[in-house]
Amino acid sequence: MVSTESTMSEAVVVRHVRTKYHWPALQLNFWLLIMIIGSSTILGIFSYFVTVQSQLDVGTPWYFPYWITVSALSILFIFMMLYLISQRQLLPGIVVMGSFILFVLWMVGLIFISIELWGPSGSVNMNNNI
Repeated sequence: MVSTESTMSEAVVVRHVRTKYHWPALQLNFWLLIMIIGSSTILGIFSYFVTVQSQLDVGTPWYFPYWITVSALSILFIFMMLYLISQRQLLPGIVVMGSFILFVLWMVGLIFISIELWGPSGSVNMNNNI
């Protein structure tokens, strides 16, 4: 009697699955365009305000550098998104989280600027009327 031993080996195949999300091109490009235009405009306007304040030797309010920082972060976020789009690795979670953070920063700035411009005491509007 001849006995044969056979050994079975199992091959384990490991695959790395990358999740890819297909973005609607028209809506994404439109949103990116509006965001880059808005951020660049805010950056330019408040940079000019800071320059004028320093030329007049007047103190610079804290919300001018705040807006410069928020708009620079927005532009940085947009460039990061463009890089991830080129690598096909932009996921909705990144866009939602970053957009929410930037939305909160923009709302804080808008509320404070509107209080300073049209607020009840010492507003820019009241000083201009005098």
